Amino acid sequence: MHRILYRSVASDDFRSDDLFKVIEVSARNNPERDVTGFLLYKAGRFLQFIEGPQENLGVLLSQLAKDPRHHDVEVLVDTPASRRCFPKWRMQRIGSDDQAIAELTDAMRAAGLDEKFAVEIGRFLQA
Repeated sequence: MHRILYRSVASDDFRSDDLFKVIEVSARNNPERDVTGFLLYKAGRFLQFIEGPQENLGVLLSQLAKDPRHHDVEVLVDTPASRRCFPKWRMQRIGSDDQAIAELTDAMRAAGLDEKFAVEIGRFLQA
């Protein structure tokens, strides 16, 4: 089991309604990949948390790096894990409003997610 947090920049032609397509396709494909996680989108930038078997995450990151809807993919945290934090989130969209962030923070605390993730998420939201 592994966890990765990465950020990227949306392509100039990315529209906000494209975000729902990304979530829909991810939620459909992730069960067969054995991947769970969440996606934040704010001001033309993405932050995505994914967890699952390390090999599957590597394949997924390779595919994501080639996706024309975003660029400048940067892995912020890459760490082994003993268990999943979000086993039911095949790809959860997290809003950037205060209530959504508070709910995410509570979920991360309840799951015992490493502080490195919270720090990077905070930086993403402040930028």
